[in-house]
Amino acid sequence: MKPKGGSSMRGGWRLVIRNSGEVVVPDLILADHFWPRFVGLQFRRRLPPGSGLLLVPCNSVHTCFLRFPIDLICLDRQGRVVEVRPHLRPWRAAVGAAGTHAILETAAGAGHFAVGQLLSAQAVGDDPAALPRSLQFLNPGPARP
Repeated sequence: MKPKGGSSMRGGWRLVIRNSGEVVVPDLILADHFWPRFVGLQFRRRLPPGSGLLLVPCNSVHTCFLRFPIDLICLDRQGRVVEVRPHLRPWRAAVGAAGTHAILETAAGAGHFAVGQLLSAQAVGDDPAALPRSLQFLNPGPARP
């Protein structure tokens, strides 16, 4: 069951490549409020395989107090990958490329993302249509003329 109001460091969603449907992050953890974004992945021993932390909104991160390297995937407001920074070691800081709206953190080497890919979010479990408001940017409606 998802927490009320949306999200906060709990799974229940996954990320897929929009045009192929390929699942790239089977267990998406969402950090869309102050405290979950502030804590991030700090003090964890590792990020479980298949997991990723999506910080929304976010255009920069630090890896202070991390115990493992991560890959950063910067997304714009349409869910397009605008930058990939592989293997960011602990005790570093990174600012996303221009236009970054959200940053996905995965374990280093865990995913294969390419600049230009469009990602979508999907709910897993009870209500596949339910996505928190902070993930709506990943699922745009029909194109407008």
